[in-house]
Amino acid sequence: MINTFVDQDFVDIYNLFVVEKRLNSEKDVLEYYIKSKKAEDYKKMLIEKLYHPPFITVDESKMIDGTLYLTHHFEGKELVREFILNTMIGVGFLWGGKVRLDTTEIEYD
Repeated sequence: MINTFVDQDFVDIYNLFVVEKRLNSEKDVLEYYIKSKKAEDYKKMLIEKLYHPPFITVDESKMIDGTLYLTHHFEGKELVREFILNTMIGVGFLWGGKVRLDTTEIEYD
């Protein structure tokens, strides 16, 4: 839908833009500024902010002793850490046994 409706005319008509913040070291405050008024940049921002269900598959080759082995195929977004434990508990209850999850985390310096 975003790619269908959000074009440069749409962005211009509704005066849309991408905002970013930067540190003003002279005033020691964060400032917000317009980074871009391009439709492509606006679409990219929208898509990055949208929730999308993670792509998780069952890896039957690793299922040992009835353990359900799940693989999260990393698409640039980590799983929401605060939901993993309860989700795994629920899946384990439904599965009736142990569940393992293989996922990827981003390391920040």
